[in-house]
Amino acid sequence: MKKVLYSILAASMAFFYVSCSQKPEEPAVDPIQATLVVNDVTVEEGKSVFVSAATNSTAPVYYVADNSGVYTADDTGKVTGVKAGNGQLTVKVDAVEGKFTSAEKTITVTVTAAPPVDDKNPKPGNYTFTASALKEKWVAGDQIYIQGGFGPTAQVITLEAGQLSADGKTATVALDGDLFKYFASPDPFYAVWPASAVQKQEGLTGPVIEYAVSDIHLTQAYLKDSDFAFKDITAFISFTVSGDYDSYIVAGTQHPGLRYSGYKNEYSSAKVQAAKPKDDGYPFREGKLSAGENSLYFPGGITFTEGFTLYFATGDNWTASYTYSEDVKLKAGEKLELGDISGQLVSYSGDKPHMPEVVNVTKYTVSFNEFSGLCLSTDASFLWTIDDNGKLGRIDLTENVGTVLETWSVGGDPEGISIHPETGDLIICNEEPVSVGIVKAPVSKGDKQTIIFKIYEARGYGNAGMEGITYYKKDGDKDLVYCGAQTDAMLFLCDLNAPVDGNKYTTLVQEGISLRKRFTGVLEIAGLSYDPLTDWLWMVDSEAHKIFVFSGDASELLCSYTLKTRSNEEGIVVDHSRNCVWVADDYGSTSYLYKYEFSGLEDFIIEK
Repeated sequence: MKKVLYSILAASMAFFYVSCSQKPEEPAVDPIQATLVVNDVTVEEGKSVFVSAATNSTAPVYYVADNSGVYTADDTGKVTGVKAGNGQLTVKVDAVEGKFTSAEKTITVTVTAAPPVDDKNPKPGNYTFTASALKEKWVAGDQIYIQGGFGPTAQVITLEAGQLSADGKTATVALDGDLFKYFASPDPFYAVWPASAVQKQEGLTGPVIEYAVSDIHLTQAYLKDSDFAFKDITAFISFTVSGDYDSYIVAGTQHPGLRYSGYKNEYSSAKVQAAKPKDDGYPFREGKLSAGENSLYFPGGITFTEGFTLYFATGDNWTASYTYSEDVKLKAGEKLELGDISGQLVSYSGDKPHMPEVVNVTKYTVSFNEFSGLCLSTDASFLWTIDDNGKLGRIDLTENVGTVLETWSVGGDPEGISIHPETGDLIICNEEPVSVGIVKAPVSKGDKQTIIFKIYEARGYGNAGMEGITYYKKDGDKDLVYCGAQTDAMLFLCDLNAPVDGNKYTTLVQEGISLRKRFTGVLEIAGLSYDPLTDWLWMVDSEAHKIFVFSGDASELLCSYTLKTRSNEEGIVVDHSRNCVWVADDYGSTSYLYKYEFSGLEDFIIEK
């Protein structure tokens, strides 16, 4: 009986266990409806946009392009326009089992036509070259230089007879090649005749042409449409002369510089006025004569105030000259035709016209603040100098050139210094008040200047007042000095022995001269040095950065020299013992002494 009961109980417990361990089946859940939010797109030919599609599904969005051919689409939704028109793009998401349904939406893709390309850059093909007014016509063999935006791609073309028009005024040439790789601005191409005059450039180029040769006929052009219309950028003076002469020299009456160290010019759609060249101040130009018409060429134009003179030679013998005495002012493209001047020649018996030339420049650092005037000691062993704080100094010219030997204060507001050739007295000009002082010889350390006169005519100049002084000469009982001011480059001739009034004002020997108004290029007087061996008055101009050389009476400008410095040149003195000119440069806290060595200076020493 117990066995039966146990069996029934075991069976009941097993049934209960099995029944409790089985989980009930969960009811089925419907997937969420996937959504797509996407709009039609518009794109230009050749450009791309991205389709922005938003969905609630976790499935990736993909894109199916139609076969219209107006666009392309990739897996990221990037749509690129191919040609103008409309197409359909299907945007899809696949179903996610038990979670999201699939979805798709078709949008319209509109491709608009790209705007026409405004390509103004020239293309390889035929181009016209029109000769300038003074060139008149092309001839076979003429060479033209053409540059764009990069120097190495410039071309030189040689004109052929078959390319010329019947009258020679134009030439038509096919251009191609690397020239068209780089274009300049504001015009794509620039041209020059003759090509041989151009200084070819490396790197980027533009409308400015650099010339290696500038004293010949030069013409420039820029490309407009398909034509290079050339313009003369030089002025001409032409003449013929008969006789056995084989060379000539030209010089202006006022001695403008006629030798050009380099020339740059822009002729473009933005700038049509030819530039003036920088000259080195040398007032003569030499050339060889031809049998026919001879022409003198001046880039940018030329001005000869009071005319010019032509000198003629056979071999080394300069025997004739011609003078044109009227003012000449020629712009680029203008020509003065003298015709046959043979009957107007006059005899000339002098040396070859020339001036001394700078052959070397040496720079010395000088420990002298506010470096200003200079004069040479009587034995030429040292320089006297002055500064505008009243300090006088001596600078060695023998063993240690540029070394300051000693300094002391002489008082006043000095700017320039000179020395009396007979007495050895130091003569000093002061800026404020405008006055002249003397330090009596023999000069010893500690000596002060004594003011001997003031210049009434310069009393209001202030800081643009007296800058230079130099002893000139004896004239009867007069002891003459030149005093120079910055203002209008005024030059005053004074007498050291003249009586003064109660305010110490002197009477000028003659009315002051404005060198600035009288001579082109002069801006101010910064220092003066009269040279009695040549009867020349040397002047340094710290604004023009030039040395000017005048006749002793300052009536004629003989020559000018461009300084190697570009700072504050304030003193000058001629030194024949060393064939040089010394220039003081007040460069702020550092001062420099420059030695300009000359050749030919001795040629102009006056025989006594």
